[in-house]
Amino acid sequence: MYTLMRGLAAAFGLGFAYVVGWSLGYYKTHCVRSAAIGVIVVGLFTVTIIGFLPLFFQFETKVTFRIEKITAVGLMMALMGTGYVLGEFLVDTPREVGLLSLVALSLLALALRCFGSYKSFAREFAKAVWRDFIGHDLYPEKK
Repeated sequence: MYTLMRGLAAAFGLGFAYVVGWSLGYYKTHCVRSAAIGVIVVGLFTVTIIGFLPLFFQFETKVTFRIEKITAVGLMMALMGTGYVLGEFLVDTPREVGLLSLVALSLLALALRCFGSYKSFAREFAKAVWRDFIGHDLYPEKK
């Protein structure tokens, strides 16, 4: 269950970044478009480089956790920039920006809720495993 919640939290978080990019598509300037393309390139470059590092190096758990964070930020950057480029052609009114912002906030709330559930399920799973080990030691199998 906690793996499901972690996956949903990641999907909703990435969806949040993508929809925010769409809503920013209302602001159609050359400078913002260039920045969006730069964000896409930097995000994809980061994800690509970070993705290949574990093939060549062995990392500790703390470093692996940081790598996961950097990868998530890179993906969010790339999705936000992609959302902007696509939204630039289709988002024309402030009403559409408001609706997309509402959807983005909903996705953020869902991501945070799923992440909270993930942490709760992970804690409960660890407790259950340790309870089972203790119970097994107290009451060994009868032969």
